Amino acid sequence: MGNPGFLRRSGMNLYTQVPVSSSGENIMLEIMRCDLCGKLAMIVRDGGRRTICCDQLMEKLVEQGEGSGETIHVPVIEKTKTGIRVRVPAVENPMREEHYIEWIEVSKGKDLHVKGLSPGDAPEAEFPIKDANVKARVYCEQHGIWSNKPAKPKS
Repeated sequence: MGNPGFLRRSGMNLYTQVPVSSSGENIMLEIMRCDLCGKLAMIVRDGGRRTICCDQLMEKLVEQGEGSGETIHVPVIEKTKTGIRVRVPAVENPMREEHYIEWIEVSKGKDLHVKGLSPGDAPEAEFPIKDANVKARVYCEQHGIWSNKPAKPKS
């Protein structure tokens, strides 16, 4: 269901500031997917309404992580001379048109950095962030969203 997406088509990096909680923690943006057309939406602020595409509710993607059985998609963070490198780990991801990491994102406080990837790229990205204690997420177009610090489900 490969959806090229804005980041992949442009090969761009995105840097922005996002909402934080009253305690100063980053509020990770929700990712929604349409099961019919494959469109992805990043929810910046919940307006209290349902998110609809193709006349149906979009599915909220749940972050997977260490306890999710498979761990080959869990991002690994390494310090570099200029910041950090986030890679999709030990077993090299194939990065083929039918199975690849579409983007890698990291957040710290209000800062959100996103790197779009394409088939054939290495499944890694470098970011100019000095602190390696960040939350990282990657999106695999076949296996969904993965994080080194998955959000705890709301009760």
